[in-house]
Order: sequence, then structure tokens, then C-alpha cells
Amino acid sequence: MVDEPSREGKGHITLTRHADTQVLSTLSFQYPLKLLSPRGVGQPCTSVFMMSYGGGLIGGDQISLSVHIEKECKLALLTQGSTKIFKQRKVLNDAGVSVTTSQKLNVRIEEGGLLVLLPDPIQPFADSAYSQEQVFEMLPESNLMLLDWLNSGRPARGENWTLSSFRSRNDVYEVHSPTSTAPSRRLVLRDTLILNSECAKTMYPHECFATLIIRGPLFKKFSQDLVEKFKSEEKVRRPMGMMRRDNTEIKRKKERATWTAGIVRDGVCVVKVAGEKSEIVKNLLNELLVVEEIEKILGREALRSLL
Repeated sequence: MVDEPSREGKGHITLTRHADTQVLSTLSFQYPLKLLSPRGVGQPCTSVFMMSYGGGLIGGDQISLSVHIEKECKLALLTQGSTKIFKQRKVLNDAGVSVTTSQKLNVRIEEGGLLVLLPDPIQPFADSAYSQEQVFEMLPESNLMLLDWLNSGRPARGENWTLSSFRSRNDVYEVHSPTSTAPSRRLVLRDTLILNSECAKTMYPHECFATLIIRGPLFKKFSQDLVEKFKSEEKVRRPMGMMRRDNTEIKRKKERATWTAGIVRDGVCVVKVAGEKSEIVKNLLNELLVVEEIEKILGREALRSLL
């Protein structure tokens, strides 16, 4: 049986500065995408929540969002909960070709601008198929903080990496104005995660994976401090608790996610996190990011998915 044709939800966001105020000069969307921008008094970032009707994407949903952050503007793209990816259905487009549930994000950040993309994790249900492509075009003095993370599905219902396919790609480009002598567009970083139905064997026992990408002068010192923090931590942690001489356990060490951090090309900081539970990964991200230095730059509202 073939379901109804795919649904394309397109959206556009433009953040502009007028005098000392940031204004969303463009905020448009169509079903199944929904964008909401609450008034955040005293917050350095203008917040926009990306949502879908029903709290997730069903087979055939195709979301496409373009974002333009103008000079010296700060935007936080957030969600109000995990993005659920429902079971794959056989859906055909107008040309009779089968389509996959997908999301595409294209962002341009002008000089001095900032994008904070800190959503809740993606939650792929059993037999789901999903593709995500995110492209970020950054002028040399712009800033980006990007979190891309997913969990194993619904473990309480026996779903642990029982998805059909999952693909996520993040491309970060440095771009220059037409008057510059530098190349107009140069790839700085490409980070890709591809999973299939056989991935459960290799993902166990972890239930959550996260990638954090940070770039720009606002985060230069913070990125260096993150790498130093990782280098200074104990690298081998034993999951068992402390034992008495009679081999009875008296205290279990607090569970902690496994992580790594490094500075790669052009000063981009990349952090990878894996944990046996989603909450463990969230706790580590909270420890790393919910700090005074970052709160001053982003504001408390931008960090809501980690609180």
C-alpha cells in the first residue's frame, strides 16, 4: 500500500539588526514545519523553536529551512523536545519516486554573527529511515555552536538501535565577500554519521551519541579550555563500584559519559560524546556548556535543552 504523497515543509528565517535591537525580519514556514519565537526579555540571543505537528516526522515528511543571520546578530535555534522519527512508510513523490523522511538546514552567518543550534536529541523509532543535511556558511569573524545528537529509540519498548537507516551530515564552509581575494567558498569541516539496521551490534551498550562543533572568535578561549579539560581528565574509568574485602559492593561510582575533544582545521573544536543512557550524555554536556562564560554569550534560554 502506498501512502499519500510526501509533504514538504519549507521555512525561512532572517535576523536583522535595527539600531540596538535584533529583529526577525523574516519568519515564515509551512506544514509540517512550525517556527515559534517567544519574547525573551534580556536574552542576548533571539530564540526560534523548530517544531513539527505531532512532535515528530512521519514517513515522507521533508523539512527545508534556510536561515540568514546578518551582521552582529545572535540567533538560537531550539526545539521543545526530542525530534521523533516515526516508522518508515512507502511514500512516493509526484514523480512516483520513493522518498525518505528528511530535514535540510542551510545557514549563512555574517561578520560578527552567531548561530547557536542546541536542539533536543533526535529519536529514531523502530524501522524508521531518516536523512539530515546541515550546511553552514560562515564569514571569517562569525560564530557557530552546533550540537547534533541522537538516542537509540525507545529502549523501554525494546527499541535499541532498531532503525532502518539514519544519515546526518554537517558541512561548515568559510565564505568571503565578492570583493575579497580569498576563495569565495571553502570547506572547513565535514562531519558525517551513517547508520543502518545492523548498527545495533556496534553501538551497544551505548544509547546516545552526540557531536558538538564550535567555531569562531567568541569561543576561541572556551574551545582551548575544553581541550585542556579533556586532556587533564582520567582516561580510564572502571564501571564497577568500590568493593569490600568480602567482595560486597559498598559504593558505586557515578556513571559518566565517554568523550573526546580536539581542535581541528581552522580552529574548529569538535567534541564527541557517548553514553549508556541519554541522561548521562546530557549531564556531561551540561557540565561542559552550562558555565558562566557560555551563559554570558548565549543566555540561559539558549541552553534549555541541557538543563
